[in-house]
Amino acid sequence: MAKAKVTPPIDNSVLGGGVNQNTQKEKRDVEGKIADVLNKIGIDKVLHFLVFAWIVAIGLAYSFTTGVYCFLGMVVLSLVKELVIDKKIDWVDLIAGIVGGMITFLAYLPKDWIL
Repeated sequence: MAKAKVTPPIDNSVLGGGVNQNTQKEKRDVEGKIADVLNKIGIDKVLHFLVFAWIVAIGLAYSFTTGVYCFLGMVVLSLVKELVIDKKIDWVDLIAGIVGGMITFLAYLPKDWIL
């Protein structure tokens, strides 16, 4: 599957009328750096990370058990997606998703469990 290229937006009209040229240039520089990072990592891996984290967070909002079921369901769905749509399993995509889910679990742990 071909990598999608991320390009920073060209339209800077959202900045409003009172913004000077230096601020616009700095904004374009930051957007360019973000686009460079996304192009290096790959947008598919970033989306796996974010979707896993989001679905697990929704499950954890109900209960810890629901969060675990959502996590396991996302692993299965990710494998099916890789086999059906991409025709080949990209293990790095799957690992990116698992890391996103695990970070969400860590964010929901009670403080007394961590220390």
